Amino acid sequence: MLGFITDIASEGHVVVAPLGGVHGKFGASEQGACIRAIRREKSDTETAADIQPLIIQCDGVAHFCEHRLRETQRSGVIRTFSPFGHRHTAEVVQELELSNVSLTMTSVDLVRGALASAHATAPAGTTQKDLWKAYRAAAAQNPFLRVVKEQRGIYRVPEPKVLAGSNYADLGFDLDERNQHVVALCAIDNLMKGASGSAVQCMNLMLGFDEMAGLGFPGLHPI
Repeated sequence: MLGFITDIASEGHVVVAPLGGVHGKFGASEQGACIRAIRREKSDTETAADIQPLIIQCDGVAHFCEHRLRETQRSGVIRTFSPFGHRHTAEVVQELELSNVSLTMTSVDLVRGALASAHATAPAGTTQKDLWKAYRAAAAQNPFLRVVKEQRGIYRVPEPKVLAGSNYADLGFDLDERNQHVVALCAIDNLMKGASGSAVQCMNLMLGFDEMAGLGFPGLHPI
């Protein structure tokens, strides 16, 4: 998801505002795949001055290190607990090779799940077709990446609820062709793809097993 925005932003993830902190990594590799795909198509004549800032917002479940809040204190809240300086900022910088990154974390009333929304300005001439091409190419390289972009229905964009209990990362996007504004989305279950699921996936690869071994569960939805 963020991959696309990287090339579009001035050297990277520029404003990340997650609504809901996350347990473990959000999935920088999944998001970065799309960014790098677009980056390869970037004009050689473009400079950093031509690239617009990137804004990213992540929404999900958060557990505060400073004070463990009771469920009654967390229920029904939307609380920004880290406007800047969140520890995951360094991971975004490292994985996406960006230098100008700002990440904001906001907690929402969820048991599990995280949603990141990244905003950026695409290079002139970028079309929906270009984005579809980049996203499909990224998804084809990873069995746990899926592109979600529907015209009708309840789940037209990535939704953490659908992913609860699964190791999938759902990617989505949209483009306002009037001003080349791009919104890139990525949803995960932060306890699976953001933690234990990714650990099993890495173990499978390290030991020569099928990458998807033990990880085929589609999720708990609609339970």
